[in-house]
Amino acid sequence: MRLLVAIYATFAFTSCQGPQPEVDSRARDDAVPVETSVAFLDPLVVDAEHFTLELDNDYVRVLRERLPANVQGAMHSHRARVSIYLNAASVVVTPLEGESVAVNLEAESIAWGEATTHSGRADADLDNISVELRDWHGEIIEVPESDAT
Repeated sequence: MRLLVAIYATFAFTSCQGPQPEVDSRARDDAVPVETSVAFLDPLVVDAEHFTLELDNDYVRVLRERLPANVQGAMHSHRARVSIYLNAASVVVTPLEGESVAVNLEAESIAWGEATTHSGRADADLDNISVELRDWHGEIIEVPESDAT
């Protein structure tokens, strides 16, 4: 139920922005990874074994991560996003700069995530959906850290 609420809230947010062009809701064949800086490591490029593009349109870019238990994922970047964790797992997250931290994810939990670059290893199979919002022009919305609360 919480998953449906999160998806509904995401699309409700985009629909309240005023009139928008009609968009095909299937993943676009011409979709290309969005890069805003040289330091961005698109998970679709650097870890294609574990990340898939589920949906890419003028409103959202939706990524799915399926990481088997005890497998080290590649170093990759995320933009500010809503993450939906479909199963429970304990994950050791290693940021590009800094020390590793253990994070316990609850099944069917939803969280806001700031832009980051990291790798991870989970103690159980990890199944995660990340929703990146786009603006009216199809650009990924970059949320300043002070506005993310």
